[in-house]
Amino acid sequence: MLAGHCCVSGGEKGVPLKLVLEMHECKGDILGGQILVYRGACSVKVFKDKGGDRKQRQDQLKAEKISPTERVRQLQENEMI
Repeated sequence: MLAGHCCVSGGEKGVPLKLVLEMHECKGDILGGQILVYRGACSVKVFKDKGGDRKQRQDQLKAEKISPTERVRQLQENEMI
């Protein structure tokens, strides 16, 4: 089950994605003699969370404001974890 959140502003548009599934039955030789047993398709819309983009931008701006010596210290602390 897929769920989406609605908002008053109308939300964002999703990117359409078409999924196709085919099942074949092999008769005899693997290279030939395949019979199509089932084919199904559906369309879904994929949404990208804007919150993730916002967090990356904020982290990047915060990193740009830090002095080079402080940045080296933080990298060293992260490597110890």
